[in-house]
This record gives sequence, C-alpha cells and structure tokens, in this order.
Amino acid sequence: MAEVPLRQPVSSDAQEAALAQYRPYSAWAVCGLVLGIVSVLAFWHPFLWCLPVVAALVNVYALRRIAHYGSELAGRGLALVGLCLSLTFGIVAPTRVEMAAEAQRAEAREVALQWFAYLRDGQPEMAAQLQVEPQRRRMAEDDVWAYYRDDPTGPDFMRKFVEDRAVANLLALGKQAQVRYCETEVNEQLQSRATVVQLYAVTFERDGQPATFLVRLVLQKPLRGNPANSGWWIAKTSLVTEKPELWPETAGR
Repeated sequence: MAEVPLRQPVSSDAQEAALAQYRPYSAWAVCGLVLGIVSVLAFWHPFLWCLPVVAALVNVYALRRIAHYGSELAGRGLALVGLCLSLTFGIVAPTRVEMAAEAQRAEAREVALQWFAYLRDGQPEMAAQLQVEPQRRRMAEDDVWAYYRDDPTGPDFMRKFVEDRAVANLLALGKQAQVRYCETEVNEQLQSRATVVQLYAVTFERDGQPATFLVRLVLQKPLRGNPANSGWWIAKTSLVTEKPELWPETAGR
C-alpha cells in the first residue's frame, strides 16, 4: 500500500495578515464592562453605590493600560462602554434617592407648617387632628369639637394635647409667633414607615425685643396599606429650648 505523503498547510497572505493584526482583549476592559453593567444594582440600595465607583476606576485603569501598550491590546471600546455605564448609574442612583428624600422632607414640612398655622389661628382641635393617624382623622368640614366631645377618649386627648409645652406656648403666642423651618435632623425610611424629624424656630416680640425658641416635630407616614390613609401625621412634639427671658406673660408654661 502506497504511503500518502502529508501535505503541509498552506498559509495565505490574508491569513498571515490576520494573524499579524490579532490583538488580545484586555482582561481589565472586559472586567470593567461587566462591573459597569452590574452597577445598575446601585438603584437597589445606597450600600451598593460603591459599585459604580469601583467600575469607573477599573475602566479608567483599563484605558490607561490599553493606551500604554498601544497595538498590543484591544478592548478600548469595551472600557469606554463600561465607563459610561458606571458614570451613568453612579450619578443617577444617588440623585434619584436624594430627589425622593427631598420630596419626603417637603411633604412633612407642609404638614408641620399647617400644624403651626392652626395653633397660631387658635384652632387646637384642627392641629390635634394632625397628631392623629390618617385613618382615624376627621375631615376638616366635620364638627371636630363634637367628635372630641362625644368620643369617650376625646376630652382626655384634647386636655393632654393643649397641656403639651410646645402646644401651650404656641397657643399663648397666637399670631405673634413667626415660624421658620430650620433643618431636617432625621429622614429615614423603613419597610413599613417613613420618619422625619424636623426643627422649627418660633420667633416673637415683647417690648420690641425679639426672642426665639425651637420646636422639634417627629412626623411619620405609613408606607403600606390603603394609599388614602398614608398621609403624614405628627407623632411627637417637644420644646427644645428653655424659656427665654422675654417669654410672653400669657404663656404660663
């Protein structure tokens, strides 16, 4: 049996050119692209905001390595895409959270200022309604005083409300009180409830001299259940500062 001679593979000029032009992809660029895609998890929890930062650093390092080695490494496009993704998610995720937090602070501030306005206008029964959970709250057009009078716990609730130090002093000041929002000390959101703690300055004049004290309000909002019953309510009030020297004579507390 005749032996068939082995043929040597023939390399064409095109194949040799392709082999000469072949460049391996940078592992850092591939890793940066994967991290850039995974950075979308930054929307899930603030703890994961570190992902876009890490992804951006990896992609920048990949671009520097590719630039350093010139024609020896490929993957510049992958690194650029990964960098764009990481920057996008790294900027949008915190911005989205901050916008939601600011909206939450604004909602709570609106309820707090309405509470101050009711007390300034001598309507403690309406201010007290804002310290009742939304599902138990009476509407403004209802006879609120009749509700407090007829409810077995109504008189005791109102007595405790008007005896609160912050409430008593605001009622005594009436329209003399000028209320100014100072800051939000706490703004947190748990699974079932959002809590905001805000500080307000109350300024009044006596004998032409200004005096100021601070009131801290703790506002809460349920995050579950019927949306119609998910409004803000004032869970706690406290007088932060002691009585100034120019405390009004009508404020006995």
